[in-house]
Amino acid sequence: MSARGLAWLFALALPPMLGLSLPLRLALGLSDLEQAGLGASAASGSLWQGRLHDARLHGRALGDVGVRLSPWPLLTGTRELVVRGATLRASLLQGARRGIRDANGTLVLEDPGLAPGLAVVLDADAARLVFAGDACRSASGRIGLALHPAAGGDPLAVFEGTVACDGRAATVAWTPSGTAPGPFAGLRIDARLEPDGAWRLRSVVPRVDDARDAAALELAGFRAGPAGWSRTDSGSFP
Repeated sequence: MSARGLAWLFALALPPMLGLSLPLRLALGLSDLEQAGLGASAASGSLWQGRLHDARLHGRALGDVGVRLSPWPLLTGTRELVVRGATLRASLLQGARRGIRDANGTLVLEDPGLAPGLAVVLDADAARLVFAGDACRSASGRIGLALHPAAGGDPLAVFEGTVACDGRAATVAWTPSGTAPGPFAGLRIDARLEPDGAWRLRSVVPRVDDARDAAALELAGFRAGPAGWSRTDSGSFP
């Protein structure tokens, strides 16, 4: 390779090399990865081998996690941060491609707002949800969902969900796995995430015969209608 070719190669490689050597707390601010929903009370190390302390993903506690930036996606305008915690490993994407890929493990959502006294545990298996431009470009894998008493103990109900693209949006459809007690027996949950971060969660129980179950659903924010008891929640990710 000529001297000019070596000079160009060095010029192209220098910005990623400098980024990898930056202190993690500074590099996170420069790359604006907090827009992907990742925050922490403190950071140590560099983007090549760093650690976030008391990390949060969209406000949900992850504890202390290891982080590293994948250098090659930078060449296509995508920042890919690999996050590895005690129970969850995933790659967070920001830039030309946005979303999450290679998600494996569990995430506990305490006080998710679905119903008083419940905690939700998400269980990801090779889950991928990637947006590019104004559309869902890639979605696959499985995300399980379990409803637990907030005080702990065995799950009240377990659901299986598959991730898919549906036009411009990404969807997850959860259906019961096995038999669920009480008002959860027929519960179906459909989630829809738009390219701009807007999300909608629709939960439906087609039929309720027991008055106590109906009262429990009403307490949880469900309303009776022609299709059964339903509840719709919506919001937006940063």
